[in-house]
Amino acid sequence: MKPKITKEEYAFLTFLSKANYIARAENELLCVYRKMPTRFMSWWRDDTSFCIDHMAFPFITWEEGPWSVEELLKLEVE
Repeated sequence: MKPKITKEEYAFLTFLSKANYIARAENELLCVYRKMPTRFMSWWRDDTSFCIDHMAFPFITWEEGPWSVEELLKLEVE
């Protein structure tokens, strides 16, 4: 079953005009990237990323890996 996103999460995604991927770091930070991130030891790493301490997108997990913003925008909005 595909996850759903909230209206707030959808608004956040549309705000990220230059971001292409979102991943959750092992420490639960939500990280945003321009390029597909790669796993390096215990972090997702890319020079163009930033991370926020936010629990939006609970289905994005460290284990599952990154999601593309384009893919997220196609999910049903609750």
